[in-house]
Amino acid sequence: MTIGTLLDRISGGDRIIVEESGKVLFWDQAVFFGRSGISRERRVSKIRIDNIVYKKELDKQGHRKKNLRSVSAEDLPDMAFRDVDLQFQFRVEIE
Repeated sequence: MTIGTLLDRISGGDRIIVEESGKVLFWDQAVFFGRSGISRERRVSKIRIDNIVYKKELDKQGHRKKNLRSVSAEDLPDMAFRDVDLQFQFRVEIE
């Protein structure tokens, strides 16, 4: 998955933190990602979601039940429920 694909799947109001080798490159709402100068074609290696409501949604979709703090990019579930008025924080590690 590329960071552009991820951005297309999440709400613009969600906060996204982009890291590379432990260094934070971007930390703001997803809608402002264009200002970062980071290519949308960069590959995502890991996604951490910092929101308990989101973890419950992952459980509903059949993912791990306990202590879910990170998922691989390929395991990111369908974001169709994003119409709900919730804000999530995604911590993304890029290659």
